Amino acid sequence: MFVLRDQTRVEVEALISFELCEEQFEEQVANLRHKISNSIASGAHGGDQGAIDASSFSFSAREMWEQIKANNDLDLPALRVLIVTVRCEEIANNMFTSFTENEVPQSSGSMIYYCLYDEETRYFDEGVRLARRNNLEKELLLHVRPTFESIIGHLWSEAFVKFKDAFDQALNRGQGFSVAADSCTINVMSEFDIGCADVVIQLANWDTSKEKEKLRRKIAEYVGFVRDARLSELTDKFKEKLYGALHWPVDAFLEKATDDTWRDIRNLLVHETESAVSGLSSELATFNIDETMSDNCWKINPNIPCERDSRKQQEPTNGAHGSNRIASLKDYARGVVESKAKEEAGHVLTRMKDRFAISFHCDSNYMPRVWSGTEGIKEAAKAARFEVALKLLSVMAAIRLDVEVDDVKRVLSLALVGDGISDPLESYAWEGIPSSMMLLSPLKCKSLWKQFMVDTEITVNQAIYAHASAAQTSVAQACSFLAPFFNAIFFF
Repeated sequence: MFVLRDQTRVEVEALISFELCEEQFEEQVANLRHKISNSIASGAHGGDQGAIDASSFSFSAREMWEQIKANNDLDLPALRVLIVTVRCEEIANNMFTSFTENEVPQSSGSMIYYCLYDEETRYFDEGVRLARRNNLEKELLLHVRPTFESIIGHLWSEAFVKFKDAFDQALNRGQGFSVAADSCTINVMSEFDIGCADVVIQLANWDTSKEKEKLRRKIAEYVGFVRDARLSELTDKFKEKLYGALHWPVDAFLEKATDDTWRDIRNLLVHETESAVSGLSSELATFNIDETMSDNCWKINPNIPCERDSRKQQEPTNGAHGSNRIASLKDYARGVVESKAKEEAGHVLTRMKDRFAISFHCDSNYMPRVWSGTEGIKEAAKAARFEVALKLLSVMAAIRLDVEVDDVKRVLSLALVGDGISDPLESYAWEGIPSSMMLLSPLKCKSLWKQFMVDTEITVNQAIYAHASAAQTSVAQACSFLAPFFNAIFFF
């Protein structure tokens, strides 16, 4: 590039590239040389203004050289590089604008525009072309990243909803819990991987493993929630069965109050508990519960690792494992019996009086008694008290689920029927009976028996009075019936 200057105008002459068009370059140089020669020959156009005489040329040349040295650090690019840079910038900007305005699928759109850019800039300087291509790539990826994340989020949500529906349907069809969780998880995770592969951009190298891990954790959380709910329902079902199988039969055994009452209750408890435990164990087998893992970590499949596996030995179990649920079921069965026994112990005095009344007023065939005299009444009262009521009191004094032999009945009989010289009931505990299994202390039994005797004595006295009144009425009726007969004999 050359500048030609005179008094009135400035001309700029640009030469074509020597490397691209050598012949045209030589022609333009020859023309420019001719113009310069003509300009010099014309003598500075009127007075040689701007011309430099020979004496001043050395000073002028030195001044120009000083300016050249002052600006020698300017690393100005070659004209070709400047032109290529501007052109690549224009092409890249046009490509980006076109990409943002057109609805092109992001997974293939960026590749299309990369190809178009490469096609239009393939003859340009390689360094400039690739540098601007890298900038274009960054801009395109930055533009599509929000859309990519939105699509991945949609795939994540869709996959989780699909898992919940498939898992719930499988369970409702009766499929085993563990099998349903494994199969549904594998299917959903596979579909999620395929969906991610369809939208992922190879050049971006974006990692979807975090979203995949997030989905797996959400699925594991949901499976754990459903598992806990199902296990609770299952345990409650067997508890309900146990309650029905124990509550009313135990009530009947305690009301009957025989020497074999607690033996029969123990046998009933063992039978019903074993039956419930067997049923629950069979159901738990379908859940594939890992005894070493806590509630919040459900290992769906060995091929789907659980992050908390490395910490599972450090975490305490919290009652949701199979063995704990079975132990809880056994404790519940025992609790039903103990609760019923405690309930009946609170009404023992009423039960004793009811049993006394039945035994006193009815014979062994439950027919109303016919009193033969006052002695018969007292004998019936004694039998009803000491053979029926006292036995009921001894049965209700303590829970014998772990004790087969005790001295409660013997001590009560000795204290309440004996000569009264010694009083073994002056105590707060029964020998051989744990305090936790005691329902009525010896002192409590003594107090109840005293109140029982007072209440039943009224019934006995009423029976004696009624019998005496009936006898007097019978005599009076007999006398009134025989009076006319005796009068007739007396008359004759």
